[in-house]
Amino acid sequence: MIDGCLIADCLMPDIFFPVTGESSEKRARTDNNLASDDIESDPARRKPINEYDPRRSDDIRRKYVQMGPCRPLSYVFPPTQCGENMRSFQISWFHNREWLEYSISKDSAFCFWCYLFGERRAEEQAFIKNGFKNWKKATEKFGEHAGKEGRIHNNARILYFGFIDQRQSVTRKLSLGNEVVGATYRMCLTTSVDVARLLLGL
Repeated sequence: MIDGCLIADCLMPDIFFPVTGESSEKRARTDNNLASDDIESDPARRKPINEYDPRRSDDIRRKYVQMGPCRPLSYVFPPTQCGENMRSFQISWFHNREWLEYSISKDSAFCFWCYLFGERRAEEQAFIKNGFKNWKKATEKFGEHAGKEGRIHNNARILYFGFIDQRQSVTRKLSLGNEVVGATYRMCLTTSVDVARLLLGL
């Protein structure tokens, strides 16, 4: 014992280890059990979140958050007849619209946040289920979809960033825990070496 601290306790600082083994293993098993068809990059082909087993919905969301919205930046967006003119989706529309994504299969725009956390009400189906492709009124309708506070989109936005912040908070805590473990190990190792030198009369 040195200054009231057993060397064995010092070498095994359990109190500094976050209790995450079970949850991490459980999450790993869940991730491995997700079938390839559970995750679809094209928003028009995705299975609605509310059709998954509620026990798996957050794991599905986590996978999609890691993947991010579907934005085929090198894709040549096809022109569509809009009134008298041919119009197409514009890559510049992605700018300042973190929620916006595009489906190649339906040549339509979707809302990533509303897919993950939005309520599937009739007035929002264009950006959640059916897709939006009236390119002539695109910027106008994008603004209407984003809407005011309290709308489905903004509620989904709050839930989306809350979900991300929660995950980042856990990551920060684990990182801090690892730093504490490392510092504690180095301190105890130094103490152990000093004790060994004392016993050997060095």
